[in-house]
Amino acid sequence: MRSILLAIVVSLILALALGCIPEEFPTADQSPADTPTALVARQLDVRIDPQDAATILLNPAPVGKGGYLRGVIVTIDILPQEGWEIDEWVGPVFSVIGNNAKIEMVSSRNVVVKLKRADTGRVAKQRPTIRPPEGEPISPSSTVPAKALKPTGTRRTSAPSTTISDRKLQLVFIGTNKYAAAGKQWMRYELSVSNWERFPVALFEPSPDLPPCGFNTNSSRTWLDILDAKTGNRLYGYCGISSPKELGSIGFAVEEGVPPPDTVYVTLLDRRSNVTYRSNRVAITVGKSPATTPSTGPRISENLAPNPSFERGVRAPSGWSSEVRGTDAILEWDERITRWGNRSLKVTAGRSVNQGLPGWETAEAIPIEPGEVYEFSVWAYIEDKAIFWMDIDILDSAGRSLIRTSSGSILLDQTGEWLQMTKALDTNHFKGSYPDMAAVKLGLRLSLLYEHFGIPKGTVTSIYYDDVTFSVP
Repeated sequence: MRSILLAIVVSLILALALGCIPEEFPTADQSPADTPTALVARQLDVRIDPQDAATILLNPAPVGKGGYLRGVIVTIDILPQEGWEIDEWVGPVFSVIGNNAKIEMVSSRNVVVKLKRADTGRVAKQRPTIRPPEGEPISPSSTVPAKALKPTGTRRTSAPSTTISDRKLQLVFIGTNKYAAAGKQWMRYELSVSNWERFPVALFEPSPDLPPCGFNTNSSRTWLDILDAKTGNRLYGYCGISSPKELGSIGFAVEEGVPPPDTVYVTLLDRRSNVTYRSNRVAITVGKSPATTPSTGPRISENLAPNPSFERGVRAPSGWSSEVRGTDAILEWDERITRWGNRSLKVTAGRSVNQGLPGWETAEAIPIEPGEVYEFSVWAYIEDKAIFWMDIDILDSAGRSLIRTSSGSILLDQTGEWLQMTKALDTNHFKGSYPDMAAVKLGLRLSLLYEHFGIPKGTVTSIYYDDVTFSVP
């Protein structure tokens, strides 16, 4: 036994002298590099009949050639070519609505989508070909960045697109939102794509295989830019949109006192297909925003927000409900830090599986008067930097959501003091598209879109809210 041990020691000494000892050994929490990981994938084969009558978008996309894990629900979006429409879905699909359907990957699946020739007169009426007005640039390379709140880092621009899609973006100007950030006063000009539901979810899938957006290596397949219609200068851009519904709440900001452009338009660049969608122009009506022009309708002086200082309630604040939205958020009715009284609302989170916006929302709809101008205000407090978000969900008389308008993600870095954040709602901007609007719900949330502001992924952040008002100023 002693001779065997001696032989082992001698062998190790010789190996060390000859440089044969590997540099690293797997530790208890590491696996050798050659250890295979088993993955049973389900294949999804979607075919178009006739083959060239449409294109297919899958959300989520398959992982390389590996397909999908068991139980994943895939949305299939069909984009028919001009003059074609869907006739029949063949296969185990469900929730068929228009040109999209869903399928559950409990096994490998085959789907055939049959199309037929459409009535050309009807198609031409429903899907007019949109061409850019003469003299207006559409190439991203012809624009220059404007001074606006943008994350650090360099955004790579893909090659100029070659196609103007026949899906027209219907852009509307909503109003203004004044706020403070980075020690300065800013004015945000709120815009909305009112027909966002026409665009498939797959257009906004994460695309790590495409060029990154600054520090964000998992940016969206489709990027949105807001441009000055007169000069073509790029005012602001979005590269992390994860759902077409987010098109309903966009905007750009400039320092207070700096005049905005007279008119703007937006473009959507589908980087995978190299297709650009372009909107109409909208006028930025400076001087007509709620901040400068009082309402001409009946005055509503009282605060319409329920339980505005969050003092009432038993186990939770009355009039408000908490929403985790697929995150690890902790939502508290807090007593430690308040601006007035004994209570505030607190949101703490650090991880999100779907870029959700956890926070608090009014439990009941608040009636509004079309034609009125409202102001939604709240005081926010942070102990370390966090990303603020407030929104207004506009409802019809049956309580169904029509469109949501928000402040967008705003980085707060003034710690240890209460900051007042205000968002305007001018219902006149929605009367044309949503004549049946009747009520709103108010939202106070914490944004987890860290990659846009250089906050490390997984960082736990918190924000406190107190003293809400919703009224005609």
